[in-house]
Parts: sequence; structure tokens; C-alpha cells
Amino acid sequence: NGSSYREVYLPSHPFASKSGYVREHRLVLEKKLGRFLSKSEIVHHINGNTLDNDIDNLQLMSGKEHRIFHLKDCVHKRWIRA
Repeated sequence: NGSSYREVYLPSHPFASKSGYVREHRLVLEKKLGRFLSKSEIVHHINGNTLDNDIDNLQLMSGKEHRIFHLKDCVHKRWIRA
């Protein structure tokens, strides 16, 4: 589907897409936590590689925390280039 995320066909999952897929990183964190993630919870890839779904590379964030993280990262990269 052109996504830079691994997806697993799991149509029984409550948040599966219309085609029955769930992003693998969400499943990995759900397994560790023992619960489904809400739609508002974001799974951040610490090393930036969205294909690396090792549990040690995943961090649970709120949408707001995730936006702030990437905003700071973007500002930092612009500062370094200047």
C-alpha cells in the first residue's frame, strides 16, 4: 500500500482498517501493555526507523507529545543547517 509501516492482517482487531490491517508497531506495544491502544495514543519510533518495531524502539505518546517532539526536532534540524 506504499506505507512506510509494516502492517498485519488482523480484521478482528477493533481498530483495523477497512481492509483489515493494523500497523505492526501498535500491535507490539498493545501486547506489551496487555490492552488495546486508543486511537489518540501514538507509538513513536525512537530511532526514526518506522520499520524497526522492536519493543525497545517504541515509545507511547499522546498526540500532543508527539507533535511537540517532532516540532522541536524540526526546529533543531533547521538551526543546525543555518
